[in-house]
Amino acid sequence: MIHEQSKFYDKYILMENLLVLTDFSEVASYAASYACVLARQLSVRRIILYHSCETVISPGGEGAVFIRNEENRQEMAREKLSVLAASLQKQVPEGVLIRCCTNDNLLEKINEVIIETGADMIVMGTRGKDRLEEIVAGSHVMRVCEVSDVPVILVPAQIPMQPAGGIVFACDLEEIKETLPGEEILQVLNAFQVPLSVVHVGEKGRLTNEEAVETKELQILLEAYHPEYHELNNNDTAEGILEFAGHQQNSIILLVARKHGFIAGLFHTNITKQLAFHSPVPLLVLREKDIVYPEMPLLEI
Repeated sequence: MIHEQSKFYDKYILMENLLVLTDFSEVASYAASYACVLARQLSVRRIILYHSCETVISPGGEGAVFIRNEENRQEMAREKLSVLAASLQKQVPEGVLIRCCTNDNLLEKINEVIIETGADMIVMGTRGKDRLEEIVAGSHVMRVCEVSDVPVILVPAQIPMQPAGGIVFACDLEEIKETLPGEEILQVLNAFQVPLSVVHVGEKGRLTNEEAVETKELQILLEAYHPEYHELNNNDTAEGILEFAGHQQNSIILLVARKHGFIAGLFHTNITKQLAFHSPVPLLVLREKDIVYPEMPLLEI
């Protein structure tokens, strides 16, 4: 339940524009349909369908078409976007506008599209049936999650077209104050207005002294939302998160993608990727806050 104190965060509530990334595959179209469900739950005003002509998200996807001529590429993309937009007209809430956008930007430049369209959240589909698909599609999915300045919601195929009934915040309890994107988390929580569960997975099922300190920082941030805290015992972090979320009705997993430090970054990227391609529920990914290190004075020699 959201506490009355959340009214102090009203400036973070609005998520008016959803940016839906599509490669015209069946999975991408399914994600576009789920965006219509989100539009109703989040009181969205616009859905922007976007296709990058330079990037094929799915290997061998039925929507992938390779054309060398740039003008022909964009023209075919516009036609396919128009067909997709028409198919969504009966699914979107009344008053929600659907717009189409295509260019030759690489997905690494997705923030340029975000600025141009005023997007507040990205929606894209994922697949996990095939190892090749996971490798090829995964590189694009992970890159978007790593660079995006707005939340990214990853939609697995064939999930029920139901609004989110709860958020499972999977947190590693590391450098909460320094790296957790607090304002973005509050924006997500206020937008969805659903019960919140905070989950931490450890090998012993109990907090270390350092994790207990970090938990207090997290409690301060989330105090207004009265979350339930769960400490899970599992040697496999992703497995523990998925098992917990699977028992929550129509839940969404919230995860902060880490990128600092080579070993830590490798570890967290692997967890994010496992969740992205094996989760039976949508995964909402936020990028961690950039750490600003103090400048060190130069030593005179």
